Amino acid sequence: MAVLELYLICILFYDHNGKGVNQKLQYIVDQYKKRRRLLLGAGIATVGIIVLLVIGAVFQPLEVFFQMPTHRNNSQPVNQPNSQSPSQNQEQDYFADVASLPSCGDKKELFALSPLKLEDFTFITPLGLLSPTAHVFPSPHLYFNVRLSVPGNFNSLPVEVEAVAPADLKLTTIKFIEAKGKPDYNDGMVAFGICKEFKAYFDHLKTFAPKIKEAFDKAPLKRCDEYSLTYPQPTGKIDYKLCEKSVNLEIKKGEQIGTAGGGKGQQVFDFGSFDKRITPKQFANPKKWLGREHLVYISCSLDYYPQPLKGQLKERLGGFGQKGEIKGTDCGEVIQDVPGAAQGAWAPPGTEAFSHEPPYLALVHDYIEPQYLVFSMGDSAEKAGLPHGKYTFLPKNDGLVNRHFKDIKSDGKVYCFETEDLYQANQRIPVTILLNLPAPEKLRIQKLNATTCGSSPWTLTNFVEFER
Repeated sequence: MAVLELYLICILFYDHNGKGVNQKLQYIVDQYKKRRRLLLGAGIATVGIIVLLVIGAVFQPLEVFFQMPTHRNNSQPVNQPNSQSPSQNQEQDYFADVASLPSCGDKKELFALSPLKLEDFTFITPLGLLSPTAHVFPSPHLYFNVRLSVPGNFNSLPVEVEAVAPADLKLTTIKFIEAKGKPDYNDGMVAFGICKEFKAYFDHLKTFAPKIKEAFDKAPLKRCDEYSLTYPQPTGKIDYKLCEKSVNLEIKKGEQIGTAGGGKGQQVFDFGSFDKRITPKQFANPKKWLGREHLVYISCSLDYYPQPLKGQLKERLGGFGQKGEIKGTDCGEVIQDVPGAAQGAWAPPGTEAFSHEPPYLALVHDYIEPQYLVFSMGDSAEKAGLPHGKYTFLPKNDGLVNRHFKDIKSDGKVYCFETEDLYQANQRIPVTILLNLPAPEKLRIQKLNATTCGSSPWTLTNFVEFER
């Protein structure tokens, strides 16, 4: 059994399509460690240690490789690229291209069909996934985890499955994303309206249906963006080119949109929605969200289904948390800003508007176990000893150690956090972090070179500053 488990971990090393899957893989690794300790106790310590040393010398930490290279962030205008041109950093009417549709009124059941057949996906990752550097901020869509071609073998590709229209809709935007030199990560996206106050999108389509491809080919080019993201080796840097076209195409309920799965870049199928009728969320600084204003209307796509399908879909919500599989979670949360407090989204000084996410920082709830808080770290704090990743802890409601982000204000105090890094390695690594708000809209952060906080006071000497 131990040999089989070691073999599984070795072959899984080559898979980089984690999103929802990465947590399951981490759970498998944890289980392996428990059994390894039993084997050591049984007298196989020498062999086990040698094998693990070899793996440790050859391979980078496993958790990192189970993070899917998400090459765009669907919180951007018309929901998609992880970069945007300067012209996009201005206020936009996200619902303008569906203004000609009838009003939604107070109708709640806007969808009738699941975009993927229930047998074609395993579970649904909630809103708010964190996967730095592509998703430093909580992700604004659900992930349908497409079933694998070899069940239980996470190195196998997902099966290519049909994606269909969940209702009669108006297709307004089509995007094609090319991963230069890595065609396995090429895929597409479509945005659509159901009624004038409601829009949604699908992302990570491996192919477009002929009708949609023809519309894309004939439509004039609206824009193209080129950008890069860097991932752990051996994936490394990927250069992307995203081209967008506007269309006006009617699609009937059940009509094919394209296919999902089937490639390394399509382990998951994204489903996001925005409802202008709901009470808008609150940004700490709305000016920083120019071009992303529609995020205040994020909704849970599953809420727009009738029973019993709504219940069947919500039963699939979940993932893998600190102690294994968790089912039946809620739909998640994206906008978590608390004005005047540390909780929420932050950017390096001089950032006019949020766009490409690698430089950013988010202090938010975990998307599977919201009782945990997370430092979702981009790459700007590396010089302060904090590489990109997710640093997790259980908050307290008083004191200076592990204080809840929402309670930390500009009070002249330095706060300390005893976190665990579950992102950069195949084990829980303690990382101690210092944080201070010198002003309500400024935050300073650095690593403390100790495994615990010890006693206050603490001093920030090698910090990185963020603002909002």
